[in-house]
Amino acid sequence: MPIPDGLEKDEHMTVGSSLSRKFTTAGAIAPAGIRSENHEWIAGLRWTDLERKEHIYELRLGESVNVEGLGRMTLVGVDPGPLIDPNKFSWLPGIEGKDGGGSAIHFVLEFEDGVKACRPQDGDCPRF
Repeated sequence: MPIPDGLEKDEHMTVGSSLSRKFTTAGAIAPAGIRSENHEWIAGLRWTDLERKEHIYELRLGESVNVEGLGRMTLVGVDPGPLIDPNKFSWLPGIEGKDGGGSAIHFVLEFEDGVKACRPQDGDCPRF
């Protein structure tokens, strides 16, 4: 899904069942599930701040939320996991087993001043 008009792209991030958390200098972001409601995907994002308090935000596609101390998160796409296990019928001739198949949540994060993405091995990245 393209980034909505007027949204500056600071950081396009993806988290999911087989993808690690994303770290910022203000905390960490992890997936908190994907569900469907009235034929619309709703993705949960778990924000853990520097005080290690967890906050869950549920977003619909294109929806934004301002997260105090972090910035504005906008949901731009979801890749839901398969409804049927892709390996369930791999024993049948002509059907190959598949690796992965987990869900993923794609979002854009517009950082507050002073906040940036980091890696745990960086000196300015908090440890969780």
